[in-house]
Amino acid sequence: MSFSIIEEVTPANTLFLLEREQYYLDLLHPVFNTCKTASVTTGVKMSEAHRRQISKRLKGVPFTRDHRERLGREVYGYSLKTGSPLYYRLIRDADEDGFDHSRISACCYQKAFSHKGYVWSHTPLSLKEANALIAKATKSKHVIKRVVQMTMDGKVVQIWSSMAEAAREGGFISHCICACCLNTKKSHKGYAWRYY
Repeated sequence: MSFSIIEEVTPANTLFLLEREQYYLDLLHPVFNTCKTASVTTGVKMSEAHRRQISKRLKGVPFTRDHRERLGREVYGYSLKTGSPLYYRLIRDADEDGFDHSRISACCYQKAFSHKGYVWSHTPLSLKEANALIAKATKSKHVIKRVVQMTMDGKVVQIWSSMAEAAREGGFISHCICACCLNTKKSHKGYAWRYY
């Protein structure tokens, strides 16, 4: 097995780098990446032995001052759809409403665009600032296109909500589907593919 460089990125900021990483995670479904989302380890299954090892290593280790301060900071959220604000006195309080404080923190430090339909900030934003942040988050989202799986004579077999879904549930390879949709490849696994 060999590795190769598929794109050189000199990011102006972390958000651009994360956006490119997520693009290739969605496109290629690399075998060695256990995380499905760039910079997020949520949902990654660790063995029981690995969890015990981590727990043992961290027992008795005090939180850093920076970590304690981040958990104790207030946070403001603004809906991507309506712009309506949310406020939590402590970032941890957002967990009770189904949010993940670590993802909110990533948004506040500009390591992520949004979390669960909201943009986030540690400081209150003016209407203009909130709208600018919302525009940036919605504009930079990767557009997910539906794809049509067809027989070679043009009969529709199935419409998939995304290439990633076709790869995950149908056993296809997303970058091969993409090549078919862009007319650089005729078929993949005996099927023709087009954007819906």
